[in-house]
Amino acid sequence: MKGSIGQLLLVVGTVVASLAAAAGEKPWIAQPLGSVALDDPATLLFQDVTSEVEQGAEPLVVAEAGAPVTGAAVEALRAAGAESVRVRRMPVKSELVATSDSEGRVLAEPLYADIASGAGVSREEATSRLKRAAELEAFAVDFEADSGVLPEGGVVFGTTDLDGVEQLSVTTESAPDGARVVGTAADLAAMGSSALVVGIPTMRSVARAGRFVDADLAARLTELGFADVSVNIPAAPWDVNAWGARWFFGGGLLVMVIGVMLMRSARVESALAAAQAAEAGDEASPRESLKVVVERVRAMNAAIAGLSREDLMTSCDALLGEQVFAFGEAKEQLRAELGGRVYAQVMTAFSTGERRLSRAWSAAADGYRDESVQSLAECIEPFETALEALGGKPSVSRTDSGAEYVVWSPGGREN
Repeated sequence: MKGSIGQLLLVVGTVVASLAAAAGEKPWIAQPLGSVALDDPATLLFQDVTSEVEQGAEPLVVAEAGAPVTGAAVEALRAAGAESVRVRRMPVKSELVATSDSEGRVLAEPLYADIASGAGVSREEATSRLKRAAELEAFAVDFEADSGVLPEGGVVFGTTDLDGVEQLSVTTESAPDGARVVGTAADLAAMGSSALVVGIPTMRSVARAGRFVDADLAARLTELGFADVSVNIPAAPWDVNAWGARWFFGGGLLVMVIGVMLMRSARVESALAAAQAAEAGDEASPRESLKVVVERVRAMNAAIAGLSREDLMTSCDALLGEQVFAFGEAKEQLRAELGGRVYAQVMTAFSTGERRLSRAWSAAADGYRDESVQSLAECIEPFETALEALGGKPSVSRTDSGAEYVVWSPGGREN
């Protein structure tokens, strides 16, 4: 009964702890209306905000869930008598800091410098240039599929399209394997109608995103004119108080521990009961089983000269299937009775003897009698060591042929 209760508690505790671990933090936080950030893309409404209407009329949605908190949403909530609003805080992964304070941080965005002037390009300007380059290059690809050449007169790129573009990446029909040549917009006329624009590199990379800002890089960015840079925000340490299910998780772990203790106690009681029954003579005890193993192994070795390969195989098989198996089945009983240290000594020696006895049977079955005889002789010592660790002492027995051999008698009982 105790074991069944322990198993049930273990299952219940595991389920509760697993669900609590998966719960994580609350999906929203309550922000006072007077201090909530307005129009902040990182502060989003957790649920729709509706305005009061006449009874029976459909509520008017002032702001939808997932949208930034607006002034109208705050006024609607105040009109409804609310003092706070439920919001979701979106993770902010980067922030702008002064370049002089960026040392020791990690860049969140790549930085570029203008090819012509060498000065740093602002974040907004770099975004604009990259977008413009992508649009023009896409148009060049479309034109390449159409004719493969850039005609005179600026049909592909008008004059205004090339304003401010200092360099172009072009290729010509005469260029080997489509090699690119960097030139200016004015060079297009000299290249003739076979020139095809394939890129407009107006900027060069200064630092990639994810680069660590050391003193040298910070000084270089300052020289290029970067007043501030975008850097990653270190992950905040985990706050256990923000975990709403922490008590359920702890309770689940406690229930699991109680269940394991009850199961272990039930196993110990069952093993001790089995040991008492064996001592009372109801069934063979592990000591008696191991004693028989030692006696029979000794007897087999003493009479080895008269045993054929088939006799060896049959005797080893019978011993492995009966007494050796019975002793192995009593592991829980032995662990409860002997304790961890003595149990380890007994089972280490017993396992060695069992392996050698199995090898003796296997060799006999394969027709290698000499190897079988050797393995049978080698299994005597570990079996005797295991029996000695159980508290036995040596006694003398005889085979039918009269040869004497030593066995270990548990508790000092003679054969």
